[in-house]
Amino acid sequence: MAQTVQDTLSVTENTGSSSVNVSAIATESSVLLASGGNSLRVGVDTASGASIGTVNAFSFALRTGGESRIFIEGDGDVGIGTTASPTAKLEVAGAVKADSFQGDGAALTGVVKTTGDTMTGPLFIQGNLTVQGDTQTRSLTVQNNLTVLGNLDVTGTTTFRNIEQHQGDLELGNQDTDQVRIHGLVRSTHTSGVLQIGSPLNVSGTVIATAFRGNGSGLTGILRTGVFAANTITMPANAQRRISYARDNGKNHRFFIASVTPAVNSASVDWEQGVSIDTDGDRAYVLVIKNLLARDIQVSYRVHEILIP
Repeated sequence: MAQTVQDTLSVTENTGSSSVNVSAIATESSVLLASGGNSLRVGVDTASGASIGTVNAFSFALRTGGESRIFIEGDGDVGIGTTASPTAKLEVAGAVKADSFQGDGAALTGVVKTTGDTMTGPLFIQGNLTVQGDTQTRSLTVQNNLTVLGNLDVTGTTTFRNIEQHQGDLELGNQDTDQVRIHGLVRSTHTSGVLQIGSPLNVSGTVIATAFRGNGSGLTGILRTGVFAANTITMPANAQRRISYARDNGKNHRFFIASVTPAVNSASVDWEQGVSIDTDGDRAYVLVIKNLLARDIQVSYRVHEILIP
Protein backbone atom coordinates (compact mmCIF):
# COMPACT_ATOMS: atom_id res chain seq x y z
CA MET A 1 0.00 0.00 0.00
CA ALA A 2 1.30 3.39 -0.94
CA GLN A 3 1.58 6.00 1.74
CA THR A 4 1.63 9.73 1.21
CA VAL A 5 3.74 11.86 3.49
CA GLN A 6 3.44 15.61 3.12
CA ASP A 7 6.43 16.43 5.31
CA THR A 8 9.79 14.65 5.75
CA LEU A 9 10.14 10.89 5.21
CA SER A 10 13.02 9.01 6.83
CA VAL A 11 13.69 5.40 5.80
CA THR A 12 16.03 3.62 8.20
CA GLU A 13 15.59 -0.01 7.13
CA ASN A 14 14.40 -1.82 4.02
CA THR A 15 13.22 -5.40 3.76
CA GLY A 16 12.84 -6.88 0.29
CA SER A 17 11.82 -4.48 -2.45
CA SER A 18 10.94 -0.98 -1.40
CA SER A 19 10.52 2.40 -3.00
CA VAL A 20 10.36 5.99 -1.94
CA ASN A 21 8.30 8.45 -3.94
CA VAL A 22 8.76 12.14 -3.24
CA SER A 23 6.49 14.68 -4.91
CA ALA A 24 5.73 18.30 -4.29
CA ILE A 25 2.81 20.11 -5.74
CA ALA A 26 4.29 23.53 -5.14
CA THR A 27 7.88 24.09 -6.44
CA GLU A 28 10.42 21.37 -5.57
CA SER A 29 10.87 17.69 -4.81
CA SER A 30 14.27 16.45 -3.56
CA VAL A 31 16.09 13.68 -1.75
CA LEU A 32 19.10 14.71 0.32
CA LEU A 33 21.72 12.20 1.45
CA ALA A 34 24.18 13.55 4.00
CA SER A 35 27.23 12.06 5.70
CA GLY A 36 30.25 13.59 7.36
CA GLY A 37 29.61 17.03 5.97
CA ASN A 38 29.09 15.76 2.41
CA SER A 39 25.63 15.85 0.94
CA LEU A 40 24.16 14.47 -2.26
CA ARG A 41 20.98 16.02 -3.58
CA VAL A 42 18.60 14.55 -6.13
CA GLY A 43 15.88 16.98 -6.92
CA VAL A 44 13.37 18.43 -9.35
CA ASP A 45 12.14 22.00 -9.28
CA THR A 46 10.08 24.09 -11.60
CA ALA A 47 12.84 26.67 -12.07
CA SER A 48 15.82 24.54 -13.21
CA GLY A 49 14.38 21.08 -13.85
CA ALA A 50 15.93 17.84 -12.60
CA SER A 51 19.43 17.72 -11.10
CA ILE A 52 21.74 15.43 -9.19
CA GLY A 53 24.92 16.47 -7.41
CA THR A 54 26.57 17.69 -4.26
CA VAL A 55 25.26 20.62 -2.31
CA ASN A 56 28.64 21.78 -1.03
CA ALA A 57 31.99 22.02 -2.90
CA PHE A 58 32.65 18.28 -2.77
CA SER A 59 33.63 15.95 -5.60
CA PHE A 60 31.12 13.70 -7.32
CA ALA A 61 31.67 10.37 -9.10
CA LEU A 62 29.64 8.03 -11.29
CA ARG A 63 30.76 4.45 -10.77
CA THR A 64 30.23 1.07 -12.39
CA GLY A 65 31.56 -2.14 -10.92
CA GLY A 66 32.91 -0.16 -8.00
CA GLU A 67 35.21 1.87 -10.31
CA SER A 68 34.92 5.58 -10.92
CA ARG A 69 34.08 6.23 -14.58
CA ILE A 70 33.22 9.92 -14.53
CA PHE A 71 34.68 12.13 -11.81
CA ILE A 72 33.71 15.75 -11.19
CA GLU A 73 35.87 17.83 -8.88
CA GLY A 74 34.39 20.40 -6.54
CA ASP A 75 35.73 23.18 -8.80
CA GLY A 76 33.99 21.70 -11.87
CA ASP A 77 36.92 19.88 -13.55
CA VAL A 78 35.74 16.65 -15.20
CA GLY A 79 37.76 13.47 -15.60
CA ILE A 80 36.74 10.49 -17.73
CA GLY A 81 38.61 7.28 -17.05
CA THR A 82 41.20 9.07 -14.93
CA THR A 83 42.68 7.45 -11.83
CA ALA A 84 43.49 10.78 -10.20
CA SER A 85 41.72 14.09 -9.89
CA PRO A 86 41.39 15.88 -13.25
CA THR A 87 43.72 18.81 -13.85
CA ALA A 88 41.70 20.56 -16.58
CA LYS A 89 38.11 21.34 -17.40
CA LEU A 90 37.98 18.01 -19.26
CA GLU A 91 40.64 15.33 -18.92
CA VAL A 92 40.23 12.02 -20.73
CA ALA A 93 42.37 8.95 -20.12
CA GLY A 94 42.00 7.08 -23.41
CA ALA A 95 40.91 7.77 -26.97
CA VAL A 96 38.41 10.46 -27.90
CA LYS A 97 36.14 9.76 -30.84
CA ALA A 98 34.02 12.47 -32.41
CA ASP A 99 32.28 13.15 -35.70
CA SER A 100 33.34 16.80 -35.74
CA PHE A 101 34.84 19.61 -33.70
CA GLN A 102 33.64 23.20 -33.69
CA GLY A 103 35.67 26.36 -33.15
CA ASP A 104 39.01 27.51 -34.60
CA GLY A 105 41.13 26.07 -31.78
CA ALA A 106 42.77 29.45 -31.18
CA ALA A 107 43.43 28.68 -27.51
CA LEU A 108 44.58 25.08 -28.02
CA THR A 109 48.17 24.13 -27.12
CA GLY A 110 50.19 21.05 -27.98
CA VAL A 111 48.36 20.51 -31.28
CA VAL A 112 48.61 21.93 -34.79
CA LYS A 113 46.33 24.92 -35.32
CA THR A 114 45.82 27.57 -37.97
CA THR A 115 47.73 30.29 -36.10
CA GLY A 116 51.03 28.39 -36.26
CA ASP A 117 51.40 26.58 -32.96
CA THR A 118 54.72 24.81 -32.34
CA MET A 119 54.89 21.02 -32.23
CA THR A 120 57.21 19.88 -29.44
CA GLY A 121 57.14 16.17 -30.32
CA PRO A 122 57.12 14.01 -33.45
CA LEU A 123 54.26 14.26 -35.95
CA PHE A 124 53.30 11.01 -37.66
CA ILE A 125 51.10 11.22 -40.74
CA GLN A 126 50.00 7.89 -42.20
CA GLY A 127 48.05 9.37 -45.09
CA ASN A 128 48.58 12.41 -47.32
CA LEU A 129 49.74 15.80 -46.09
CA THR A 130 48.20 18.66 -48.04
CA VAL A 131 49.09 22.31 -47.50
CA GLN A 132 46.23 24.47 -48.74
CA GLY A 133 45.86 28.19 -49.17
CA ASP A 134 47.03 30.86 -51.57
CA THR A 135 49.56 29.43 -54.03
CA GLN A 136 51.96 32.31 -53.38
CA THR A 137 51.94 32.17 -49.58
CA ARG A 138 51.09 28.64 -48.48
CA SER A 139 54.03 26.79 -46.99
CA LEU A 140 55.04 24.00 -44.67
CA THR A 141 57.89 25.04 -42.40
CA VAL A 142 59.99 22.52 -40.47
CA GLN A 143 62.51 24.20 -38.19
CA ASN A 144 64.56 21.08 -37.45
CA ASN A 145 64.98 17.81 -39.35
CA LEU A 146 62.36 16.33 -41.67
CA THR A 147 62.74 12.58 -42.09
CA VAL A 148 60.84 10.86 -44.90
CA LEU A 149 60.91 7.05 -44.75
CA GLY A 150 59.02 6.63 -48.02
CA ASN A 151 58.74 8.75 -51.15
CA LEU A 152 58.48 12.53 -51.14
CA ASP A 153 56.70 13.81 -54.25
CA VAL A 154 56.87 17.54 -54.93
CA THR A 155 55.08 19.21 -57.83
CA GLY A 156 55.65 22.72 -59.07
CA THR A 157 58.65 25.00 -58.64
CA THR A 158 60.38 24.06 -55.39
CA THR A 159 63.35 25.52 -53.54
CA PHE A 160 65.50 23.08 -51.56
CA ARG A 161 68.16 24.22 -49.12
CA ASN A 162 70.53 22.12 -47.01
CA ILE A 163 69.44 18.65 -48.12
CA GLU A 164 71.97 16.36 -46.44
CA GLN A 165 72.46 13.04 -44.69
CA HIS A 166 70.47 11.26 -47.37
CA GLN A 167 71.41 7.56 -47.41
CA GLY A 168 69.38 6.58 -50.47
CA ASP A 169 68.81 8.00 -53.92
CA LEU A 170 67.60 11.53 -54.60
CA GLU A 171 65.63 11.93 -57.80
CA LEU A 172 64.47 15.31 -59.06
CA GLY A 173 61.96 15.50 -61.88
CA ASN A 174 60.31 12.76 -63.94
CA GLN A 175 59.93 14.40 -67.35
CA ASP A 176 62.47 15.20 -70.08
CA THR A 177 61.47 18.85 -69.86
CA ASP A 178 62.06 19.12 -66.10
CA GLN A 179 64.98 21.28 -64.99
CA VAL A 180 67.10 21.32 -61.84
CA ARG A 181 68.52 24.75 -61.13
CA ILE A 182 71.33 25.16 -58.62
CA HIS A 183 72.15 28.63 -57.35
CA GLY A 184 75.66 28.09 -56.07
CA LEU A 185 78.30 25.36 -56.32
CA VAL A 186 78.08 21.60 -56.70
CA ARG A 187 80.61 19.79 -54.54
CA SER A 188 81.17 16.07 -54.02
CA THR A 189 81.64 14.67 -50.51
CA HIS A 190 82.55 11.24 -51.89
CA THR A 191 85.64 9.75 -50.27
CA SER A 192 87.47 10.01 -53.61
CA GLY A 193 86.38 13.60 -54.12
CA VAL A 194 84.98 12.68 -57.55
CA LEU A 195 81.64 13.98 -58.80
CA GLN A 196 80.44 11.21 -61.10
CA ILE A 197 77.78 11.58 -63.77
CA GLY A 198 76.64 8.24 -65.10
CA SER A 199 74.80 9.57 -68.16
CA PRO A 200 75.74 11.97 -70.97
CA LEU A 201 76.42 15.52 -69.79
CA ASN A 202 75.15 18.27 -72.04
CA VAL A 203 76.69 21.65 -71.24
CA SER A 204 75.48 24.87 -72.83
CA GLY A 205 78.33 27.26 -72.18
CA THR A 206 81.96 27.10 -71.13
CA VAL A 207 83.45 24.27 -69.11
CA ILE A 208 86.33 25.32 -66.85
CA ALA A 209 88.62 22.64 -65.46
CA THR A 210 92.19 22.39 -64.21
CA ALA A 211 92.65 18.87 -65.60
CA PHE A 212 90.94 16.07 -67.51
CA ARG A 213 91.50 12.36 -66.97
CA GLY A 214 91.22 9.55 -69.46
CA ASN A 215 92.38 9.31 -73.08
CA GLY A 216 89.21 10.78 -74.55
CA SER A 217 88.97 7.94 -77.06
CA GLY A 218 85.19 8.22 -77.18
CA LEU A 219 85.04 12.00 -77.59
CA THR A 220 83.79 13.46 -80.87
CA GLY A 221 83.59 16.94 -82.28
CA ILE A 222 86.33 18.41 -80.08
CA LEU A 223 90.09 18.78 -80.11
CA ARG A 224 91.56 15.90 -78.15
CA THR A 225 94.94 14.28 -77.70
CA GLY A 226 96.01 10.69 -77.34
CA VAL A 227 99.43 9.46 -76.21
CA PHE A 228 101.26 6.73 -78.05
CA ALA A 229 103.52 4.41 -76.08
CA ALA A 230 107.12 5.50 -75.67
CA ASN A 231 109.45 4.42 -78.45
CA THR A 232 113.15 3.81 -77.84
CA ILE A 233 115.79 3.99 -80.55
CA THR A 234 119.58 3.67 -80.50
CA MET A 235 121.46 6.64 -81.89
CA PRO A 236 125.03 5.95 -83.06
CA ALA A 237 127.69 8.55 -82.40
CA ASN A 238 127.23 11.74 -84.40
CA ALA A 239 124.20 10.20 -86.16
CA GLN A 240 120.87 11.61 -87.21
CA ARG A 241 117.47 9.87 -87.35
CA ARG A 242 114.34 10.98 -89.15
CA ILE A 243 110.97 9.66 -87.92
CA SER A 244 107.68 10.46 -89.65
CA TYR A 245 103.97 9.80 -89.14
CA ALA A 246 101.53 10.17 -92.00
CA ARG A 247 98.45 12.28 -91.47
CA ASP A 248 95.44 10.01 -90.94
CA ASN A 249 91.81 11.19 -90.97
CA GLY A 250 92.55 14.71 -89.90
CA LYS A 251 94.97 13.75 -87.14
CA ASN A 252 98.00 15.82 -86.31
CA HIS A 253 101.01 14.43 -84.45
CA ARG A 254 103.39 16.05 -82.03
CA PHE A 255 106.63 14.48 -80.84
CA PHE A 256 108.22 14.76 -77.41
CA ILE A 257 111.56 13.46 -76.15
CA ALA A 258 110.83 11.33 -73.06
CA SER A 259 114.35 10.38 -71.95
CA VAL A 260 117.96 9.95 -73.04
CA THR A 261 120.24 7.15 -71.76
CA PRO A 262 122.83 7.68 -70.47
CA ALA A 263 121.77 11.03 -69.10
CA VAL A 264 123.28 13.90 -71.04
CA ASN A 265 122.85 17.62 -71.03
CA SER A 266 120.37 19.20 -73.39
CA ALA A 267 123.10 20.49 -75.68
CA SER A 268 124.19 16.94 -76.55
CA VAL A 269 120.93 16.00 -78.32
CA ASP A 270 119.23 18.17 -80.89
CA TRP A 271 115.75 17.50 -82.17
CA GLU A 272 113.13 19.27 -84.22
CA GLN A 273 109.76 18.47 -85.68
CA GLY A 274 107.96 19.68 -88.73
CA VAL A 275 105.68 18.81 -91.63
CA SER A 276 106.80 17.38 -94.94
CA ILE A 277 104.78 17.12 -98.15
CA ASP A 278 105.65 14.47 -100.70
CA THR A 279 105.14 14.66 -104.46
CA ASP A 280 101.58 13.34 -104.15
CA GLY A 281 100.61 16.12 -101.80
CA ASP A 282 100.38 13.85 -98.76
CA ARG A 283 101.45 15.35 -95.48
CA ALA A 284 103.62 13.68 -92.88
CA TYR A 285 104.77 14.83 -89.48
CA VAL A 286 108.50 14.49 -89.00
CA LEU A 287 110.78 14.22 -85.98
CA VAL A 288 114.52 14.67 -86.58
CA ILE A 289 116.88 13.61 -83.77
CA LYS A 290 120.61 14.38 -83.85
CA ASN A 291 123.22 12.80 -81.57
CA LEU A 292 125.99 15.35 -81.10
CA LEU A 293 128.09 13.02 -78.94
CA ALA A 294 130.94 10.76 -79.99
CA ARG A 295 129.22 7.74 -78.43
CA ASP A 296 126.02 5.81 -78.82
CA ILE A 297 122.95 6.82 -76.84
CA GLN A 298 119.38 5.61 -76.49
CA VAL A 299 116.58 8.10 -77.01
CA SER A 300 112.98 7.51 -75.91
CA TYR A 301 110.28 9.64 -77.45
CA ARG A 302 106.50 9.81 -77.30
CA VAL A 303 104.04 10.76 -79.99
CA HIS A 304 100.93 12.75 -79.06
CA GLU A 305 98.04 12.36 -81.44
CA ILE A 306 95.91 15.48 -81.79
CA LEU A 307 92.49 15.02 -83.35
CA ILE A 308 91.17 18.07 -85.17
CA PRO A 309 87.38 17.98 -85.77
